[in-house]
Amino acid sequence: MNVEKTLYLCRHGKTEANENGIVQGWHNPLSGCGIQQAARLGYRLARIAESSGMPFQHIYCSPMIRAKQTAYLANKPLSCLVTENADLIECMNPTHFQGKSINEPDFIKYMTWFVDLFAQSKQIYDEETFGMARERAFRAEQFLRDAPEMCAVVVTHGVFLRYLLCVMRYGASFSPEMFLQSGEEFENTVIVKVEYGAFRNPLRVGKKGWRVWVGDASHVAP
Repeated sequence: MNVEKTLYLCRHGKTEANENGIVQGWHNPLSGCGIQQAARLGYRLARIAESSGMPFQHIYCSPMIRAKQTAYLANKPLSCLVTENADLIECMNPTHFQGKSINEPDFIKYMTWFVDLFAQSKQIYDEETFGMARERAFRAEQFLRDAPEMCAVVVTHGVFLRYLLCVMRYGASFSPEMFLQSGEEFENTVIVKVEYGAFRNPLRVGKKGWRVWVGDASHVAP
């Protein structure tokens, strides 16, 4: 591949809500473990930059507090410009479930309805549907592709990271079935390296797109 851009996509550090099975919203801060994870993420990224000879030029992050904290803590050894982008937020659950246990019967019932209606992008309460999240993922991908930096870090969230990678892999053909079949889960502060450019593979020669590398979680404590 003739690489034009390299991005390191990261999930935020762990929160108390993650640890306790709580439905998250905008204002869930990192736990003590999450703060340590974010610091280790920064040092891991610094080693990547040093070994690759490609210093990071920018960090783009979700404006949700857990992602912002992760970005600024990880940036300490990098000293990049940090910019928030609202298209990188997590896919939102209904407002009235935020702060409640994922094991509550009403939330379990809601999730059953949500899955049943997922392919139709029908809204039950005020949650974000597949169609809404898909559209936002396309905006985020376009923004990141057009950003001037050749090498940057992106701090986002677990579910939205799946959407973003599906857009990068499948483009306009990305469907609800593809999302449901992707089956990917991302540890807190995992790193997924993606590269954009022109393919040299005989099957795709002359075409441009994204190449996705397997996620790196070597810095995450057991």
